[in-house]
Amino acid sequence: LDPLSTVWNAYLLGPTKGALFGSDLPGLELTNDLAASADPGVAEADGDAFSVTVAMRDDATWSDGNPVTAHDIVFTADTVCQFGLGGNWVANYQWAQISEAGEYSDSLGLIGVEAIDDFTVKFTWNKNPGLAIWPYSVGVAPVMSKAVWQGVVQEAKASEDPAEVLYAASGATD
Repeated sequence: LDPLSTVWNAYLLGPTKGALFGSDLPGLELTNDLAASADPGVAEADGDAFSVTVAMRDDATWSDGNPVTAHDIVFTADTVCQFGLGGNWVANYQWAQISEAGEYSDSLGLIGVEAIDDFTVKFTWNKNPGLAIWPYSVGVAPVMSKAVWQGVVQEAKASEDPAEVLYAASGATD
């Protein structure tokens, strides 16, 4: 999903990445991948914001045998936000812009991704997300393994160009 990827990367690698939901062609009907149900639910008013809570499957595992959890989703979303990752990352995890005064901009965006427990994740937006945002952006966004990528993210934090370090990482595990 880095800025140098091509449509061919998406064709080949897209189906290999875990996400809460997938979509079947040709009609783009939602299917559940990491979510417990194919029904994504609808964002509902939550104070001054809007949120949706998704139950996850508890039987999905990474290639190293570790379970895929809500903490992996939070880790991925936080990494995209913290480093301002571009390319398709920003399209999938659309974080709200915050002014220097600490106020959200008028444009729609995520204001929180929270692990309620190991297999329940809650997404919160500053405004009511439309169908293109929920579920068809963050709901189909790739999830990265916190156990595999946490060390790379720590290394990136210490660098002059964190995004470059992340994009250059191979992702290969021992």
